[in-house]
Amino acid sequence: MAIVGSHTDEDTLREGLYVQQDQDERIADFFEKEYDDDGRLMILTGSAGDGKSALIARGYEKAKEKIPEERVKMDATEARRRDENYSDRLTSFFEKIEPDVQSESGPRSAIAINYGLAIDYFQRKGMADTFDGIWSAIDESQNELFHQSDEHNISVLNLSHRETYVTDPDSLGEGLVYDLIDRFDPTNENSPFAEAYEREKSECPAGDNCPLQYNIRQLTSTSVKRQLARLFAGWSVVTGSYLNPRTIIDNIASLLLPKSQPHDQDHEVCPIGAAIENGTTTAHPEDLIWNATFRTLGTNNRTEASKIDPASHTTFAIDQQALEWATEANGTEEKLPSLPAVEFDGSVERVRTVLRKQYLNSGDGETIIDNPTFKEFAAALTFFNNDQPQKHVRRTQELLSTVQKALGGWTGRQRDDGLVEFIDAKRSASYRYLSDWEQPEFDAEMCAKETESLAVPGRLKLMAKPSSSEESLIPIPISFNIYQLLTQVSEGYTPNATDLNQSHAIRVLHSRLEDFTNKRENVVIEGRSNKTKVIIEDDNLALRISREVSK
Repeated sequence: MAIVGSHTDEDTLREGLYVQQDQDERIADFFEKEYDDDGRLMILTGSAGDGKSALIARGYEKAKEKIPEERVKMDATEARRRDENYSDRLTSFFEKIEPDVQSESGPRSAIAINYGLAIDYFQRKGMADTFDGIWSAIDESQNELFHQSDEHNISVLNLSHRETYVTDPDSLGEGLVYDLIDRFDPTNENSPFAEAYEREKSECPAGDNCPLQYNIRQLTSTSVKRQLARLFAGWSVVTGSYLNPRTIIDNIASLLLPKSQPHDQDHEVCPIGAAIENGTTTAHPEDLIWNATFRTLGTNNRTEASKIDPASHTTFAIDQQALEWATEANGTEEKLPSLPAVEFDGSVERVRTVLRKQYLNSGDGETIIDNPTFKEFAAALTFFNNDQPQKHVRRTQELLSTVQKALGGWTGRQRDDGLVEFIDAKRSASYRYLSDWEQPEFDAEMCAKETESLAVPGRLKLMAKPSSSEESLIPIPISFNIYQLLTQVSEGYTPNATDLNQSHAIRVLHSRLEDFTNKRENVVIEGRSNKTKVIIEDDNLALRISREVSK
C-alpha cells in the first residue's frame, strides 16, 4: 500500500484500512466547516508513519476548489521526487504562503512535516529566523495534541500525542488498535479483504494446509481480536514503543503473513498456498498466528517484551500442565485442532504454541498485563491522561502510595529513627549519609498536566514535594519498568538486589531521593562498621557539629 499520500493517489487498500478519529474532525473544520480566506496555515507534525499525509489528503479532497494544489504539501520531503533538495522545496513553499499567513488573507495552506525534519530544516539549516513564526508555532506545540497560535495565524496538530489505544485496564487496546485489527477480519463488511478472502479460501491450492488462510480465519473471532489489541497496547505501555497507524498495520500484516515462505509470485490466487502445494516449502510453527504474534512483538528476545508472552509466565499449575502435555502421547493434539501441515521440532514447541493459542483464544493463562501491578499503572495512566475519572481513583492512590513507600524505604533498611540514606555524590565504602525523611505529597493537577505533555507511550510524570517544603515541585518520571522496581522496593527488597545492573531506573530514583530529605537542615554521617555518628545541623547561619559513638 502507499505509505506517503499525494494529491493523485488512489489506493483502495489504504482507503479501506483508514479509520476516522477525532483529528479528522479538526481537519474537516480547517478545510471545510470553518473555512475562511484568512491565510491560516495548518501544520501536521509528529513522527514517520503517524498518518499526517493521509489526514491532509482526505481533508483537502473537499477543499480543492478553494485552495490551490501548490498550497498543500502532504509530504515535506517529497521522497518520490528526485529533483532539487528537500530544503529548497520547503523554502519555496514557505516563501509562497508566508505573506498570506502574516496578512491573514488569501487561501489557507497546509503541510505535513516530521518533527525531526523540522528540527533539521529550521535549526540545523538555520531557517528558524527566516520563518520565525512558523518555527515558533511548531516548537510551542510539542507538549500538546492541538496548538492554536493566534499570534502567528497558525494551527499545529501534533500527532505524537494522538491516542491510538485505550489504557484503561478494563478495555485495554480499544480504539484505533482494535479498529484496525477488525479491518483485517474478512467477515467485517468494511474490510478491504472481504472479497479476496471469499475467492481465495475456496481456490487456494493448499486448502486447509495454507498457513495464511488459517491465520486469517482466526481473525473472525472477536475474542482473538480483543486479545491481540490488548497485547499490542500492553506491549506499547511496557516497552514505551510507539503504536502509530503504520506500526499497527505492519504488526498485523507480520503476524498473518508467514515469514519463512518463498512465495510463488506468479500464482494468481494464493502464492503462499501455491508454494506449499508444489512442495517448494513447508509451513513452520512460527508461521502460525499464535506464535507469529509474539515473534512480531519481539518477545523471543530477552527484553521487556518477553513479559507479555504467556509462554514466559511460570506458575506451578502451568508447569504441571505443560509436563502432562509433553509426556502424553497425544497431549497437545486435541489442543491444536485443524492446523495446517506444520512440522514441530519437539514437544517444547508444541507446548509453547498451545499456551499462546489458549491465551489468544480465550484469555486462559497470564502475562504481565494481567498482573495487578500493571493494572494499577495502566489505571494511573488513564487517570492522569483523561481528566481524572473517578473510576480510577483507588488504583491511582495505590500507585502513589507505593511510590511514597518505596522512596522512603529506598536504602532497604527499616530504621526506627526516621532517617534515610541518600547519595549526594560518590557512594562511600566507609560512611553513609542520612537525613530526616520528608514524605512527598503529590499534586494531582500538575501530575495530570505533566503526564499529558509526554509523547512517549507508557510514561507518568509525577509532581511531588516534601510535606514541609515550600520549594518548586519535583518531577519523578515513572515508566512501567520503574514502577515494578518501586513495587518490589516497597515490599522490602533493596534496589541493588532487584536491579543488579544499576539500570536507568536506579539512577533516576537515586537522583531524586535526596530532594525528599531534610538535608539542608540536618545531615548525619554514620560509619558503616562502628556506628559512629557525626551530626551536622543548621544553626542560624552557622553549623553545629556534634558526635555520637554507639556503645
